[in-house]
Amino acid sequence: MKTMLIFLILLMSCLLFAEDPVAICMKVKGEVTVSRDGENAELATGAMLYHNDELMSAADSYAAVKFVDGSALLKLFPNSHLRLNATIEDGELNKRPYVERGGVYSRVMRRAGVYEVESPTTVASVKGTDFLVSVDEFGLTELITMSGVVSFRNKRDNNEADVGAGQMAQSSGEGPIETTAFNPDDLDPETRELIEDEGMNRELRIELEDAQGDTRTIIIEME
Repeated sequence: MKTMLIFLILLMSCLLFAEDPVAICMKVKGEVTVSRDGENAELATGAMLYHNDELMSAADSYAAVKFVDGSALLKLFPNSHLRLNATIEDGELNKRPYVERGGVYSRVMRRAGVYEVESPTTVASVKGTDFLVSVDEFGLTELITMSGVVSFRNKRDNNEADVGAGQMAQSSGEGPIETTAFNPDDLDPETRELIEDEGMNRELRIELEDAQGDTRTIIIEME
């Protein structure tokens, strides 16, 4: 509850003082680049992220991102390309991260606004809490649900299936979606290590700047 309150306070502070940040980088390992308004920069722990920011990870690199409403944590896997789509509507942050290629893991702690993971061919809508989405170079999308239920929909023909805990499904964007049983123990060791990694900084210092150039520092202490 303390962590959730901190993030809600952070959200209010950011909206009042800065220009619509939607997420914060909790941890970076290796080489991860953020692209914003045509400019690229190295992503750093504690960096504020904005709607339409693109994150690109190199080999042996990953990033953990938490949305400012405290509702969801997203982990970007190595060799992946993600665009952060998140907008505030009716007082809630609707989150629709778009995976161009590679993989992301999502953990939804509470329902607050929309949370969907899009790929070039599919949309995965959260009804559950933990799931993994990966996209290959041809747009073939794979969904693995760790807990809860995720609605998996094709963009081309709108075929849809619910993928429950311990199940997986694949789709190229059209045709029937079939689910099969999946044991999380069958995940490759690197993926399992990234999902289970909780080694994030316990304290983050965030520099916020307003339109007049005035700055302030927010210190976040995580439990």
